[in-house]
Amino acid sequence: MLEKFRARRDYWETIMPASGRPKCPSMSTPEGWGVTKGHADLLQHREATSSQEMKHVLEMQKKAKSSA
Repeated sequence: MLEKFRARRDYWETIMPASGRPKCPSMSTPEGWGVTKGHADLLQHREATSSQEMKHVLEMQKKAKSSA
């Protein structure tokens, strides 16, 4: 005999869209780099990223992870 089960009300009230996927929008968390759109550190340029710029970005990332 086949039985159908209905989800309880609390399931539908707490469900998050696209939940279950590791990096889905509803489950993602900000990195907390402390910069926002338009900041000089986020602007793109034509020339290749220099090793000094890369070092700066890695330091920012390390700092953000240690404070989180």
